[in-house]
Amino acid sequence: MNPEWVVTGIILFGGMAAAGFSLYLKRRKESQISTPFYDVKTDLAESEKDKK
Repeated sequence: MNPEWVVTGIILFGGMAAAGFSLYLKRRKESQISTPFYDVKTDLAESEKDKK
């Protein structure tokens, strides 16, 4: 194997790993933000919703 291909492979693999980790963190953050919205009760009156 040529050393150039090894270096190229290491660079590409590192880039893909960093991109995957970045997407994982982004989706994890989005899922943590959106979960509290499901806790809102729908049977509250409008005045009670404003108090929360």
